[in-house]
Amino acid sequence: MALSGMLPLLTGRREFLSIAEQLEAGTRPWVIGPGGAAKAFVLAGLITRLGSQTPSGGTPAWFIVTPGRDQ
Repeated sequence: MALSGMLPLLTGRREFLSIAEQLEAGTRPWVIGPGGAAKAFVLAGLITRLGSQTPSGGTPAWFIVTPGRDQ
């Protein structure tokens, strides 16, 4: 099953909107809570939302550093 169909469920949540709005304002929020695949799902939602707001309409490059492959 493609997770893209689940993105609207995530992006409408108050918690997600708070994080996205903080990033759009230029702050760097600290997010604690999601585990496992949920972290990647939150990142996919943020990339989708913030990428659609670029002047060119393209998705910006994201570089994500984790302590290990599982993270």
